[in-house]
Formats: sequence, C-alpha cells, structure tokens
Amino acid sequence: MVFDSGDGSQARAGQDSDYKAQRPAPEPGLIESLAALVKDALDHSGVRWIEQDGCEADDVIATLATAARAEGRAGDIEYELLSDNDTALAAS
Repeated sequence: MVFDSGDGSQARAGQDSDYKAQRPAPEPGLIESLAALVKDALDHSGVRWIEQDGCEADDVIATLATAARAEGRAGDIEYELLSDNDTALAAS
C-alpha cells in the first residue's frame, strides 16, 4: 500500500498553479485522520505500507515499478505503466 505524503502535492502545485485547482478541498484533518486509521489497521494486519516525504503515491509506485523492471524483477512485482500519470502495481 502506498500513501501520498502530507506535502506530496506541494512541489507540483508550486510548478503549476492549476494542479488540482478544480478539486474541492477536503474537510480539514479528515484525510489525515482516516489515513492514520488505515495505516494502523495495515500495521495490525501485517501489511506493509510506504509513504515518502514530498512525494505522491503514484510517483512512488512508478519509481518502484521502474526500478523493478530495471532489475529484471518483473516476476516478483507485476506492474503496468498505464500512462505518464497512472500506474498499476501488484506485488506477488
């Protein structure tokens, strides 16, 4: 499971003022509180998760998928770069 970091969108928003401008802002604290509950449940279930400071989840997934492909580990990690902005990744 990969999560956006709290500051993950700031770099892109700094480069493009229209980035996510059309999305309504979530209720303050809602995302953080729900993410904390999900992370806690994952920890208790033994499911590993990743969150990289300053990064959005899709960027982390694309980086992992690209690294796996470069290392020839396509058998361990199935991935598909759907487009420049979307990636599907499933660990086996």
